[in-house]
Amino acid sequence: MTNLSYSSASCAKTFGYLPVKLSLSSSLALALHGKIPNSFRSITTRSVLVSLALFSLSCLPAHAGTIELTSQGSIVARVTNPTGGGNHNLEVIRDGDKPPVGNQDSSRQWDSYIGNITATPDWVGYQYTSTKTFNQVIFQEGKHFGDGGWFNGLTVQVLQSGTWVNVPNVTATPTYPGANNNVTYESYTLNFPAISGDGIRVYGVPGGSAYFISVGELQVFGIDSTPAPTPTVSPIGTGNGLKASYRNGTDAVNSPIVLTRTDAKI
Repeated sequence: MTNLSYSSASCAKTFGYLPVKLSLSSSLALALHGKIPNSFRSITTRSVLVSLALFSLSCLPAHAGTIELTSQGSIVARVTNPTGGGNHNLEVIRDGDKPPVGNQDSSRQWDSYIGNITATPDWVGYQYTSTKTFNQVIFQEGKHFGDGGWFNGLTVQVLQSGTWVNVPNVTATPTYPGANNNVTYESYTLNFPAISGDGIRVYGVPGGSAYFISVGELQVFGIDSTPAPTPTVSPIGTGNGLKASYRNGTDAVNSPIVLTRTDAKI
């Protein structure tokens, strides 16, 4: 009896269990070693063609890897009622609108201007109802004005047990200037080792004489914690001289497929 298994980077499952002696061409010899290439569609056993298309294998990745978490959170900010010329609705920072670099439309960005003349740390981000695992923030700055609209220094913080803590080893691409570079709507990808919390924000001392920041778009990404989907094998039936059934009854998750000859004696 020969056990045939299909393997890939994302899933592995027994494909078939045939109680017959296989006669394979050299191009299909890999099957004897438990490997079935993607191009493999049929085998010949005692001159009877077995079509593996009849027993299709559906393999799904264990999870999607990094997923966007922006829409799952509630926006939090130091300034919730700005008085400047930008859009006063904080939802503009996650409306999917990313103005091109150099754009001068203030309505497409939010800024924290309130006429403040104190360099109090400024921040904006998202808070969640459950713990998330974060690994990336994409921060599109808004407009730079003569008296502010940027951070003098920028970092990322996460909320853990009610306390905001700095995220270690944050790298920005491109490097964040920390000054007025006279470039509007420039984007910075902030990468860092995965870290868990129920909130995340960009944080730092605001720049300019009025000490405020601006945001065009703020996206947050993290690790998908969705349970791995189950590979499925279907259909189970009879065809091409074979009968297919799950070796362990109806257990499609853990059972190999049994292919039984129906048209000839072994």
